[in-house]
Amino acid sequence: MTALGEAVNTERLCHRVQHYAKAGGASDAACRQMLDMLQSPLSKAVLALPQQELESLLVNDMYKLRMHNMYSQFMTGVSADFALKIRRVSGGYGSATPATLLADMRQQQPELYGALMQRVCGQLQQLQPLDPRVLAALEEFHSGFRPPEALLSRLSTNGVAPITWVDINGSPVAIGSGSIEAASNTETSCMQAVQAAVIAAGAAKAAAAAAGSYKDSRSAAAVSTGGTAAAGAEAADTADTTAACPPSSFVLDRTERLACSLGRMVGVVQQINEINHDFDILLMAGRRSTDLLHLLLQNLYFMLHARNYIGTSSVLACALLQPLMAGLGMPLQQRQQLVKGLLGTHAHEMTSITQQLLAGYDQEAGRRCGLKVPVCVSQCLAHLLFMAANGDQTPTALADTFGTPYFVRVALLLEVPAEFVQDMQQRWGRTVEPGSRVFDLFR
Repeated sequence: MTALGEAVNTERLCHRVQHYAKAGGASDAACRQMLDMLQSPLSKAVLALPQQELESLLVNDMYKLRMHNMYSQFMTGVSADFALKIRRVSGGYGSATPATLLADMRQQQPELYGALMQRVCGQLQQLQPLDPRVLAALEEFHSGFRPPEALLSRLSTNGVAPITWVDINGSPVAIGSGSIEAASNTETSCMQAVQAAVIAAGAAKAAAAAAGSYKDSRSAAAVSTGGTAAAGAEAADTADTTAACPPSSFVLDRTERLACSLGRMVGVVQQINEINHDFDILLMAGRRSTDLLHLLLQNLYFMLHARNYIGTSSVLACALLQPLMAGLGMPLQQRQQLVKGLLGTHAHEMTSITQQLLAGYDQEAGRRCGLKVPVCVSQCLAHLLFMAANGDQTPTALADTFGTPYFVRVALLLEVPAEFVQDMQQRWGRTVEPGSRVFDLFR
């Protein structure tokens, strides 16, 4: 079994998570909250999930499905390439660079490398974006979204695009090519798989270095790629580590990394709660999760203890937690009260795609305004198309490429087309005042 799927030592996890939580400034009460959660029947069921079950769904978020709903209605002829390039390796990953990382992993850690390639280039393509568990989670936790027939058909037919690794300027790049929905479905799952493998590989090297297997003592520092489980030199003082782990233990193993991530999170949530804020908190996590177990437990902790928590964007978390909760006899109302909601906005992906398709209109708009630069009407159009497809939800403004100030200036000036006013009335029964500006829709 690779480091990605090794069993978690729950007893040691409970012990070590307290160390990291206290190191992060968490109070005794907050530490107790985490321990109570980890020792609950639901968390025990989560920790008992085999890696195969965790990887049986795409690492998708609700915003993906809502964007795909727009694509299935207005971009049926569009294909795309999604590329993932490893841009940075820091910390204790020896002499590896982004260009040599996978080659080093293939040579030095073939089992881990093989698991990563199998996940990215084989397993993902076998998954159905709208698995029955996903549909059940949507039914329970997102009452405002019912996948239309067009979306169901296209996601069932196109699925997940095949991914190939190519060398571009000396660096390995993963590329998923296919229909816009199929290519989009490769993005977050591929990124999460690479993130998890890089962290596991770096931790293994760091632990081996600490044991004297590598000459460079600096390799004992943990690898960090900006993810949640950057455990290593902070893996704790030697005495505490020795007390928590048998001498032969792998002190940067999956259990230790999970304890580090969860412990740090306890301190962060406590700090946010202590602000006594009035903001609504929506958890958006997934693509950068270094362990899917962490993603599920992170969601569960936010559901239980984050102030003003209103929901999660993680379709994966809800789809895996829902049958576990039901299996433990938790009534529907209690499940819904815990999760609060499965919510999503949209992403830069949508505006970037629309802009690439309609860049000529931006150029022409600039010319007609007497400017030597384009005007981002295509980005405003992307938002209008999204609202036309998903008009039952509060619209979200998210600029891209030109920057937020420029987007806002154009949205303040651009009048909503009469056709959009008519569509919103016919599709959703929503009245948009004639003469409204695009920016008015975001209020």
